[in-house]
Amino acid sequence: MENPSGMIPGSVRIAGKKISSSVESETRNLNTITITRKEKDEAGLFKMKVSLDSGKPEKIKCGETINFQVTKPNPHVLKLTLNAQSKEWRFEYLGFPITIAYEIGEPTLQLNGNREWHETSAASSSMKFSAKTQYDNEGYLEVNQDGLTFELSNGTVLSFPFAEIRDVTESFSSFTLLMAKSNTFTFKLAHKDVKQVCEIIKKGSGQQFATAHPESSFDKSYGWSDKVMVNQKYRTFCIQPNGQQPGPVYKVDDILDFDIQDVIKEGGDVIEGAAIGGLIGGTRGALIGAAMQPTGRGKIKQIMFRARVNTNKGITTLTAKLMPEFTAVEKSSQEYHKYSGAAQELSTVLRALQYCVDENGNSLL
Repeated sequence: MENPSGMIPGSVRIAGKKISSSVESETRNLNTITITRKEKDEAGLFKMKVSLDSGKPEKIKCGETINFQVTKPNPHVLKLTLNAQSKEWRFEYLGFPITIAYEIGEPTLQLNGNREWHETSAASSSMKFSAKTQYDNEGYLEVNQDGLTFELSNGTVLSFPFAEIRDVTESFSSFTLLMAKSNTFTFKLAHKDVKQVCEIIKKGSGQQFATAHPESSFDKSYGWSDKVMVNQKYRTFCIQPNGQQPGPVYKVDDILDFDIQDVIKEGGDVIEGAAIGGLIGGTRGALIGAAMQPTGRGKIKQIMFRARVNTNKGITTLTAKLMPEFTAVEKSSQEYHKYSGAAQELSTVLRALQYCVDENGNSLL
């Protein structure tokens, strides 16, 4: 039977600590989320575990209440566990106490005026944050269904549509947008808001960017340190350095020549004479100068990809390390065959895309 007095029976804890045997129900305090388990449910004396936003699970028995301090904005994730059973809910907290129980053979939840969070909720709502640019210019960052806007204190508004956001990376108290033209913008804001904003950007920009820029979405990726990513349909590629955002997108047809070669550890870092991948056009000397020929045999330290590309700013040389960093393997090892096999596939794909040649370099046209 419901309690008409508004009093919640049972004991109450804050962050898992018991503080009283009964307490008057909270008013709509958005800084504290109140979780109450029904006085009786099918689990009886068995304690359930409840956790909020991936925090430490707290045990709760029938008739007990736990208050969680809010450490992040909406949405929140509540997880209930009993033995091997667990269930999660994603919701928007509006200040109403939440009721939980174990009924009909599983954990259950009543939001009691709070709202269930749908995947479209983030995109359909608009949120505003106090933020700074990387140059410490202050303003307000707004996130809505179309993208982001940043209003500077002088009234200037910068727009970042989802369809033009290629990637986003987050750090402790900032995030960086990589735009379609490979220019970047960094914004600083409260640490508790960074993760939520980045999640919304990733969900909003993913499909919109792929639709607007299909040539910048890649179906092939090669490399364990740096990555060479290839779009076979639109004949484009780019390099993503280890731990960094992807670089500019280039057309395969603009490759003047490329080479993939071993770097051996013995006697210093030298490029082995026999390339893994053949050249496209030009000569080896035009690409890497006089390649040093090793006098002895040593472990393979790295597999290097190098390409010269013709751009609107002139000829640029691209490089990528295809093996994991700080690795040295024997040429006869399985590890080397794995790395070199992927490198050979990259070479074959690039050659086929540009010239329609077979593995021996013979034209198929």
